Amino acid sequence: MAGSDSAKALQEKFLNEGKLLSNKDIEFLEIWLTEHILVADMKLGSYLVEVM
Repeated sequence: MAGSDSAKALQEKFLNEGKLLSNKDIEFLEIWLTEHILVADMKLGSYLVEVM
């Protein structure tokens, strides 16, 4: 799994199908969140420092 499409698919699996998250799903979420923080949030932080 990669990207927001996979995160959306995981959400649908959890909400619509009533399936529990597997260890693989949890690992994916850990990697996705870490990458999001290190890339997207850091870019936002840099931008906010520049404009404030």
